[in-house]
Order: sequence, then C-alpha cells, then structure tokens
Amino acid sequence: MKTMGTLITLIYVGLAPLSASHASEVGPRLYNLYCATCHGTRGDGLGESARLLAGPSPQDFTRGVYKFRSTLSGGLPTDADLMRTVRRGIPGTSMPAWAGILDDTQVAAVVAHIKGFSPRFATRETSEVIASPKTVPEPTVASIERGRNVFLLMKCFLCHGTRGAGDGPDAPALKDARGLRIDPRDLRRGEFKGGGAARDIFRTLATGIDGTPMVAYFANPEVLGRPLVRLRKAFSKDVLSHRALNDQDRRRIEKFMADLPSASKFDDMEEKQQEALVRGWQWDLVHYIRDLAGRGSWWRRFLGLTPSRPLFGAGKEE
Repeated sequence: MKTMGTLITLIYVGLAPLSASHASEVGPRLYNLYCATCHGTRGDGLGESARLLAGPSPQDFTRGVYKFRSTLSGGLPTDADLMRTVRRGIPGTSMPAWAGILDDTQVAAVVAHIKGFSPRFATRETSEVIASPKTVPEPTVASIERGRNVFLLMKCFLCHGTRGAGDGPDAPALKDARGLRIDPRDLRRGEFKGGGAARDIFRTLATGIDGTPMVAYFANPEVLGRPLVRLRKAFSKDVLSHRALNDQDRRRIEKFMADLPSASKFDDMEEKQQEALVRGWQWDLVHYIRDLAGRGSWWRRFLGLTPSRPLFGAGKEE
C-alpha cells in the first residue's frame, strides 16, 4: 500500500508544471492535475488514490479546518500559511513538497482554488495572526534540561510519552475531530508536520493543531506563567505522583520548581520581565523537542537528518 501511494506521488511530481497566468483558470487545472488524485475533485479528501496512501487521510478542504496555521486556534489560515504547506509538503505523510514543481504564482492559484471548497473563506472572517518571534535563542545543555521539566509539567508526556516516543498513557484513546483514531507524534523521528525549524515548532505550540487533541499551549502566557509560579505545589502535585514518571524525573522537577521565583517576587516583576521569563520557558521546551529529534533511529543519525532537514518535505524556515 505504502509503495503504491509513493509511486503515485512520484508520477505526479514527475509531470511538467503548467504555466500560470490567471488564478481562476489555472488554479482548477493545476489542482485537478496534481492534487485531486488524493484530495478529490470536490476537495473532500476522497480522491481515487486516497485509500492507497499510508498514514493520515488526505485533508478534507470542505470542512475549513486547518492544522498548520499562524493564526489562533479555530481561525482560518492565511494565504501564506496555505502556500507554505503546499511548497514544503508535510513530512512523515504522503503530501510531498511542491516547491520546484510549481512556482509561487502557480501555488497561489492552487491555494485560491482550495479556498473555494469551504464556505468559511467566502465569509471573509478574519483570524488573529500570532506574531513570529523576531529572534531564536541558541539552545544550551541547561535550556534543554529546563525544557524537559516544562515538557513534563505541562503534561506533554500524557500523549507523547516521557521520552517523546508517542507512547503516553493517554495515547491509545486519542481521536481527531472526526472521531478517527489518531497517534501522537513520535518526537524522536524528527519529522514535524508543521515544520522542524525552531520557529516552526514554536508556531505549532502557539497555534495548536486544529482537528486534533493538540491544543494551543503558547497562545496564552497564563497557561505557563502565573499558574506555574503561584500554584507550584498544586501545579506539580499530580504530575509528580503520576506513575509514568521515574524517580529521576521527579527529582529534576522538584529542583526546577524550587528554583522558580516566589509568587510575590514574580508579581513584583515588570510585565516585560514576566513575559521574558515565560518566553524563556517556551523556548526551553522548543529546544528540548528538537533535541529529542536527534535521538531517533540510527539511520536518521547516519544520514544526518534533523528537524530542519527531514527526509521528505522541505525543512527550510519561512
């Protein structure tokens, strides 16, 4: 099955791109040539090749629910978001990167056609865009260690497992918005569907992945800031007592919590200082997730594959 799906993808990738001059004319032609085999002529994800593909089902564009966005959870993606996904593909799935096959004008034409499948775009509803961080701090041994503590305290391990293998205690019961079984990402594989660069992972944590159990963790600083400081005992009590954690994990969390500023000291900080502290924890988590990706299979390490250089799909930051 997987071989057949890959073969179909390669056949379509091998076709010569059409010249695009007008989106309303060229978009449908390009879509029917390159996309309809999986996503269906009606955009419902029921193309002729869909059942042959390994992994996730093709996107149903008629629902107007998009996983990879720069907008708040529940919002529509921007045109730039859709174009990024088309150009870069989705690593770890049958969705290839179309950069080099379609130029920017052609990609824009395809995106315009895809938007026509959902009535949500016709309402011209606006979605708040989450600003991309201006700078990305360099990871350190200390930041990665802090990131592991944040990973555990935010209960990421319930789905992704304590070692990021996608084998958390809640994993077997997870379903997507359609009620279909869904597996948490094995973070060690280094294949991040929304992109593996640091900014990409930050964006995913800020926006969540709509239609899945993955919520937006960074959109509201209250999720990670004041509760972690003010309610440190209550915040960590159920985490520390969870049977999935080992004694070493517990000792690390306890030390991390002990080093946090007191609630009164946190409240005395200027707002910018509070934001900087929380933003630091956010980047620590990003660095830890990227570090997990370096612990995958030996063949990935042998090939030098990283979150920014996946096997399939583009890992370049945009």
